[in-house]
Amino acid sequence: MEPDKNQEELEKDIKEAQRIADEAEGGTRHVTGWSSWIVPVLALSWSLFQLSVASWLLMDSTYIRSIHLAFAMSLVFFTHPAFKKQKKTRS
Repeated sequence: MEPDKNQEELEKDIKEAQRIADEAEGGTRHVTGWSSWIVPVLALSWSLFQLSVASWLLMDSTYIRSIHLAFAMSLVFFTHPAFKKQKKTRS
């Protein structure tokens, strides 16, 4: 049973090291639910918009900046919501 115990300790140490690394790097955000679909679609749309502006789409720079800011703020909102969900507690 010694090898199993060492394997369990190794897995525990790896999880602890990953937690410390995430904490040191500022953590990671795992998007779940419907936001997990919106974020990639929004990012792809933003990329296509930027490519079209650079190649063929002619717009006033004020509109381009406004749309750019709207994409950025939307991505931030969907990846870091303003309010956290309240955990359901049993009474």
